Amino acid sequence: MTFRDKIYAFLTHRLVMMAAIVAFTVFTFFADDLVFFISIFWVLIVLWASRWDWHFLNFRRPRSWPKLLWNVVVLSVLTYLLADVIIQPIVEISTDHVVDLSSFDHLRGSWINYFIMILIMWVIAGFGEEFVYRGFLIKQTAILLGNDNKAWLIGLLLSSFLFGYGHLYQGLSGMISTGLIGFLMGLVFWKNKDGLITCILYHGFYDIIGITLVFTSKERVAIDWFKDLLLRTFF
Repeated sequence: MTFRDKIYAFLTHRLVMMAAIVAFTVFTFFADDLVFFISIFWVLIVLWASRWDWHFLNFRRPRSWPKLLWNVVVLSVLTYLLADVIIQPIVEISTDHVVDLSSFDHLRGSWINYFIMILIMWVIAGFGEEFVYRGFLIKQTAILLGNDNKAWLIGLLLSSFLFGYGHLYQGLSGMISTGLIGFLMGLVFWKNKDGLITCILYHGFYDIIGITLVFTSKERVAIDWFKDLLLRTFF
C-alpha cells in the first residue's frame, strides 16, 4: 500500500469520516465561512488520495449533455418560481423579516461586478458548495447511517439545515428560504443518477437567475407582487 493509499484509507475510515461530519456540523455555528473552505480543502485531499475517483462525491458523466442542460434549466426556473416567488413571501410574512440581499448591492448596474460574480459563483457555489453540502455531507452521512432511505433523508435534512444556516447573512427569512432550496438540490442529488454534476449545473443556473435579477434591480418584483396578493387576500 502506497503512502497515498494509506492517506485515503485513513481519511475514509468510518470514525474519521464521522468526526469530520460532526466537526463540520458543530463548527459551522461558530465560523461557517472558515469551516466551509476547510471542508473544500479536505474533500480535495480525499479526492487526491483516491487518485481522483470522483465516485466518492457521486460525480458521474451524464448520459446526455443536451438532456441534462435542459433539465437543469427547467429545474432552476421552477425552483425560482416555487422558492422565491411563492414560498419566500410566505416566509417573510410569517417571520416579519425581509430577505437581506444588501451584500450583493455592488452588482446593481455593474457589468464588471456582474461577470466577476458569475465566475465566483460557479467556483464557490456551483462547485464548492455542491462538493461539501451534497457530494460529501449527504452521501457520507447516509453511508455512515446505513445507506438506506432513512439514512439519506437524515443526510438530506442535515445538509439542508447547515446550507441554510450558512446563508444567515441574508437574515432569518433568507436562511429559511435558502435551506429549502438546499433541500430541493439535495433531493435531486439523492434521486438523480447523474449525481453531483446535475446539482452543480442546477445550482449554477439557479444562481444566475438570482444574480441577474439583482444586477437589474428586479429581484423583488415578482416576490413583492405575490406578497402583496397574499396580504390583500388573507390578512
